[in-house]
Amino acid sequence: MVCQDLPDYTRKMIIEYTGGFMGLEELAVRLGSIVPWDMRGNVVFMEDFETEETEWDKTEVKAGDSVTRQTRRKWSGNWAMKMVTSDVNNAETRLYRDIAHPGDTKVAIFSRIAFDRDLRDLRFGFLEHKGVPLNRFFLRYQLQTTELSIHIEPDIWEVIDDSLNFEPTTYIWLPICLTVNLETSKYDKLRMGSHEYDISAYGPDIGVINRTPLLRPYVYNHEIDDVGATIYVDDIVLVKNVP
Repeated sequence: MVCQDLPDYTRKMIIEYTGGFMGLEELAVRLGSIVPWDMRGNVVFMEDFETEETEWDKTEVKAGDSVTRQTRRKWSGNWAMKMVTSDVNNAETRLYRDIAHPGDTKVAIFSRIAFDRDLRDLRFGFLEHKGVPLNRFFLRYQLQTTELSIHIEPDIWEVIDDSLNFEPTTYIWLPICLTVNLETSKYDKLRMGSHEYDISAYGPDIGVINRTPLLRPYVYNHEIDDVGATIYVDDIVLVKNVP
């Protein structure tokens, strides 16, 4: 009997198929196109805030500070987080949660954050607990000074770019990605918008808190000069085994 989808003169050949399983979170990241860069590897965590943020901790330091889930502004889906920092001294909002440590590998943490021209002090990254030490891998962007920096020592931020101006006329969704080598405890790359920086020469701010191994993704919104700001956060993704 002739095979219905091959002509008589076709040579016989063996075709092998390799199948496997992909987690729903990894599938959503790859098909949803929420990540604009090549982040080959394994998605170990993704938050799109489409369900109640019960696993997230929120810090509201001053009266008027708030961290809420809302639908007014979002990048994907119907929901995103709104972080309002009031215009009083030392006002600050934080959004964070604990996830399992992915092992000593290279990881990338990604998010989209929207802000307007009132932005003063945005920080994004994660704490890494490995028993001892505690590593703080964070970027900081200050719109008023146009400085992009990374945290390398207590109270010391290394300026990576001193003229990075993202001043918008309204809220824009800016993609941000920080890559870190957990095996060597070094930064690797920093991407913000269309800009990319090699930061592999730097290590993190190191503490001495002793805890069970974990990662704690963080978003901070700080005031400066008693000027508050509102930011929106969507699609926080953590990938391990990145190239």
